[in-house]
Amino acid sequence: MSDRSLTDEFLDAMVDGGGAPDELSALRTALADAQAERDAARQAREQAEAQREAALRERDLVSARLDEVEGERAKLAEQNGAMVALLATVQHQLAVLRRNSYGRKSERVPPGQLPLLPLIDPAVDADDDAAAGEDEALEPASPSDADATPPEEGLNRAGNRRGKANRRHGRRKLPEHLTTVEVPLPDPPEVLADPARYRCIGVETSEHLEYAPGRLIRVRTTRSKFARSDQGMSDSEPQVVAAPIPSKPIQRGMLGASLGAELILAKYGEHMPLYRLEKRFARLGLPITRSTLCGWTTALGELVHVVVDAMLEDARQAEWVMTDATGTLVLNLGECRRTHFWVLVAPGRSVLFRHSAKHDQAAVTKLLGDGFKGIVVADANAVFNHVFGDGKATESGCWAHARRYVFDSIKSDRERAGELLARISQLFEIERGLEEAPRKERERVRQRRSAPIVDWLMARCQTFRQQLDEHSPLAQAAGYFVNQEGALRHFLSDGRVPIHNNDSERQLRHLVVGRKNWLFHGSDEGAEHTAAFVSLLASCQMHRIEPWIYLRDLFTLLPDWPRSRVFELAPMNWRTTIARPDVAAALEMHPFRMVSDVLCR
Repeated sequence: MSDRSLTDEFLDAMVDGGGAPDELSALRTALADAQAERDAARQAREQAEAQREAALRERDLVSARLDEVEGERAKLAEQNGAMVALLATVQHQLAVLRRNSYGRKSERVPPGQLPLLPLIDPAVDADDDAAAGEDEALEPASPSDADATPPEEGLNRAGNRRGKANRRHGRRKLPEHLTTVEVPLPDPPEVLADPARYRCIGVETSEHLEYAPGRLIRVRTTRSKFARSDQGMSDSEPQVVAAPIPSKPIQRGMLGASLGAELILAKYGEHMPLYRLEKRFARLGLPITRSTLCGWTTALGELVHVVVDAMLEDARQAEWVMTDATGTLVLNLGECRRTHFWVLVAPGRSVLFRHSAKHDQAAVTKLLGDGFKGIVVADANAVFNHVFGDGKATESGCWAHARRYVFDSIKSDRERAGELLARISQLFEIERGLEEAPRKERERVRQRRSAPIVDWLMARCQTFRQQLDEHSPLAQAAGYFVNQEGALRHFLSDGRVPIHNNDSERQLRHLVVGRKNWLFHGSDEGAEHTAAFVSLLASCQMHRIEPWIYLRDLFTLLPDWPRSRVFELAPMNWRTTIARPDVAAALEMHPFRMVSDVLCR
């Protein structure tokens, strides 16, 4: 029974017992108010209890969340520690690689620099080390230097300590132990025509170096000087006459044509850095400083640039060319900067190399010229886009590049990539059977056998591009096929061009192999000389010309050759040029070249 019912019964009992109505009403009202307050208090208590339980549940949830957060924080801290350790390892490996590639190899640190050791970047101070190495190699020790007494140090008149004696400058005399060949020059024509009118007043002697296999040769040139007598001679005639000295690659220099040919072939054909050539010549009996070798290389590079420029102008007239590029390093303040070598192959003509600071459209324009309208076989690099179009050059794609994309995706989708590779292999197999075929025969076979394969490949790549995720390797390879379809189909209708650009990549090996030896160029000028010499050597290889003989005779003829006809000295014209009677006579009668011929027999 409820409290309300008990109150009512109590009041009813009081009424039955004779209680006063007014008092009973007041009592009833008071009791009702008390009951209402009690009910309100009970409801408030129940609400507070519910809120307390809710707060406890929320506290439990927050506590559980805090535990989760603490666990995640510990896990992240562990991962962060692992990443910090991995970063340190990677940074160390990167530093080692940079040092091995560009930095100094010596681990010696002067005591005064020990506090600065944490601030030294081993890959950045490569130029300082290289410069120090150059300074040490400027004057290599002669055979007697090992036992020489160091210059005396003492006090000068002012009481200060004297430094070492100043090094002497100027050309050193060639050692006497070298094989010596005497080359007396004939008397000048005017003396031979009328000897009575001249009298000999002395003999002038000069020396230079030539090369024979396995030895250095000292060539001593002598010529007599004649003074005229006064009888019957006009004042306009020279007072003293002498035979002209035969031309050399570097006038008034020690370098002969045969030694210059050996230097260039060893450095750019056999990829020997100058410090190795320095040791090689020392073993032959004459220490030649690295700075001297560098100066000779620079002078010879300036000499042959006119021939290479003429070869480039001729290559731009070709109906079709192949081109590619590779990177190289050029020494700069603080660190090496990356530059680029470009190759331009004009089949049957020349192989040309050019150096540029950037891999951009301006470099392509410099290579091909502004108005090239032939066919360019190249990869699909965007730097070539501006040379293609109506009234411009025509693009021919490279199936070797396309195959490379498919080959790289074979691990992610072996079955589908294998299908494409099998069909591409059929294209290359067809081309191997057409190497010696004429143009029309190639076009006919390509249309009959290669075109259906290309159609199947393009359709299959369209399907792959729609079915596969766009970021998958095979989808990207298929995208290359679809985007370059026009360029990849060009070989089907033009029997002149090959299916690939491998020839230009193969020519780049002339530089890539050398790059593993000399690592970087000392300057942009040095890189340009490298491009010029490698152009000559690669073109000699194209035309099957012996490079040492070519360079020797080129250095013999070029100093006196008319600049308007330098293209006659290019490898593609070499056999025709030296077959001319006047050129053959000039080579055979050149006294220094005669010495080289005799010594090389």
